[in-house]
Amino acid sequence: RYPESRWRGRHYGLQQAVNDVRSVIQNFPLVAALKEVVAQANGEPGWRRQRPPLESLSKQDAAALVEQLAATGFTLDRAA
Repeated sequence: RYPESRWRGRHYGLQQAVNDVRSVIQNFPLVAALKEVVAQANGEPGWRRQRPPLESLSKQDAAALVEQLAATGFTLDRAA
């Protein structure tokens, strides 16, 4: 276990950003949320496909996920 002073040092802002993104994603089904992030990032809707029994996010949930991630400052450049 690391002392608090070690992880609250120079990387605290980065850790807080990761925590913010994680807290948004954990409000949705994990696999569907991560696949939605990848689909949004590269413009490939095929990333949203799931195998039973998993389901993709609804359009409303996908929009909420994108909106909430944007509120944290999260961005992901589209693949070229």
